[in-house]
Amino acid sequence: MFDGKAILKQAGLRVTPQRLAVISILERATDHPKASEVLQRAHKIDDTLSNSTVYRTLYLLEQAGVITRTVTLGESARFKLVGKNGYEQLVDVETGETLEIASEELQLLRARLLREIGYDVVSHRSIVRARRLSVK
Repeated sequence: MFDGKAILKQAGLRVTPQRLAVISILERATDHPKASEVLQRAHKIDDTLSNSTVYRTLYLLEQAGVITRTVTLGESARFKLVGKNGYEQLVDVETGETLEIASEELQLLRARLLREIGYDVVSHRSIVRARRLSVK
């Protein structure tokens, strides 16, 4: 489980109830919500949160590297809390659906390749935009 206060402090941001609420929403999300969906969920936690506060908080968290924003053609941006180990993300270019790809094999390969050239993985983010294969 993520510690919202520690995440904010590590990012150099002030700890506020609004920022903790947004982090909490993204931590519990099983999807990658749009800003409007984060706002809707935030109002369930604290109905006094304004639109501008939630949108500004999303912007600040993204700038600090706490969350990522993914944009696909014709879709609103979607947000995700960045995990300690990074992630692989697949975006279906036709539907806009975003999936997490968990691959220990890929993580090990990446680490091995980087070690070979003298680097160690600190964090990573990989986004693959793809189209479903048609079944014949």
